[in-house]
Amino acid sequence: MCVDGHMDFPLCILGPCFFTEEDLATRNMVMATGSRVPQYIQVGASFEIMCKSGYILESEWNFVVQCKKDQTVYPKCIELCVLSDAKMEENNIQLFWATSIRHVFSHLAVLDFVCRSGYTADPNSSPFQVRCLKGKMQYPKCATSVSCRITERDLNVGRLLLTNNQSLPLAIPHGGNLEFRCEQNYTLIQPSVRKCVNGTMDFPLCVFTSGKNCSTAPGIPNGDIVSLNKAAYPAGAFVEYRCQNLYTLDGLNKSFCSDGRWTAAPKCLRPCFFTEELLAKWNMTVATGSRVPRYIKIGASFRIKCNSGYVLESHSNDMIQCKRDQIIYPKCTG
Repeated sequence: MCVDGHMDFPLCILGPCFFTEEDLATRNMVMATGSRVPQYIQVGASFEIMCKSGYILESEWNFVVQCKKDQTVYPKCIELCVLSDAKMEENNIQLFWATSIRHVFSHLAVLDFVCRSGYTADPNSSPFQVRCLKGKMQYPKCATSVSCRITERDLNVGRLLLTNNQSLPLAIPHGGNLEFRCEQNYTLIQPSVRKCVNGTMDFPLCVFTSGKNCSTAPGIPNGDIVSLNKAAYPAGAFVEYRCQNLYTLDGLNKSFCSDGRWTAAPKCLRPCFFTEELLAKWNMTVATGSRVPRYIKIGASFRIKCNSGYVLESHSNDMIQCKRDQIIYPKCTG
């Protein structure tokens, strides 16, 4: 009512925030004190919570529910990753630190796995470095290792002999070693002891050093001969190769003159190529905020982060890797 030019206006008070047990339960939290959830609290007030078993606070410094003017602000409780012994047994893997007794890991924790004895990495396995993301992770996989079969033909082609004169054919288990020597008048160039890696063994090189001379050494694409290429080379001579910038040498970096012929020259493998548009297609950017590297060498990698609205899948790490035959991208999903 207006009285002689004056009016007392009514007072509007902000209403309190309303809570139920279900509000906290759906967010995987309970009261820190163990008491019942307050049904109402005033604007500006707060109360402490703790995460349910199997969950952890996203930020250890944020453990209060706050009643704000326009909203209720809750902390975040994120699910922990629990190691599955059954899954590790099924995939033939174990943690890198095999003596660890920990089985529960927090969000964003990184775990390193290795194959169990007698197994080797499955070619189609996910990465062996795994990040826990909101209670989920994908286990890598190892398969039964394959032995190397050494035949008489293998030795004859390379002018090789076995140091211990074992009977052929010979089976060498994965991870096992075998020592070689060369036939008479041939010289061993590479180390004599070779290792079997999942069914594959690189044989050493035997060179005939007292035979015919060789003509000019062969060139290689995207690479160069380190020294001046001569018109003729004596038996046993060699040339050394190097690759152009960002290319990767594949094979022995030398070629030898062996009885008038050059041994196999190495190859220079192309680097991986990237653009801003290519990363945008995968919903990611460079983690450091710098520009996307246009080229990186085989074996190199760089860290990424997912674009806004996307998250890294649990089985992915946050590295783009340049491999010999492919580029491995993490997965950012919306």
